Amino acid sequence: MSSGGDLVARCCYRQNWFPPSRGQLRLDVDAGFDETNNRFSIGVVVRDYRGRVKWAKARAIRNPGSVKGAEITAIWFGLEFCMENDFSNVRVYSDSIQAIIAVNSPGEERGTKGAIALDVKDFLNGPKFLSVSHMRRTANLVAHKLAHLALSSDFSLDLSNSILPSWLDSLVSCDFNI
Repeated sequence: MSSGGDLVARCCYRQNWFPPSRGQLRLDVDAGFDETNNRFSIGVVVRDYRGRVKWAKARAIRNPGSVKGAEITAIWFGLEFCMENDFSNVRVYSDSIQAIIAVNSPGEERGTKGAIALDVKDFLNGPKFLSVSHMRRTANLVAHKLAHLALSSDFSLDLSNSILPSWLDSLVSCDFNI
């Protein structure tokens, strides 16, 4: 498995991630795509105002039809977990402008990604979620790294309030400048 060293070094050079306000959670999401093998994946991380990871997930997903569909799916996975675990006051960030527009627009998408976008909109209409916003990739590196590691056929991760693997702990610490 990759140590993530190159990404850690890059993260420490560019510290653009910022924590949510006290009493809020930040949900960062990203999708990965391996064009050669037609594989898609997601990376999702929930952190509190101190930068501590409350939950992280990385996994391959069924073909969502497009990279935009994968990005919307990543948002959905994160929101679903937050709902199931009664997390509230959640701000969602993605580096996909197309996905952000799809879930924030009043119109409806077509096809599978449209159904997922409608599910996301239903989540967002509830009282637990504050916003879905665009964030540059340099402020979304943990979710990005998780998504790209999940493109490997043997990598998956599902952590909830547990000790982080050292490579992930390093990336998170660097991201938040702890």
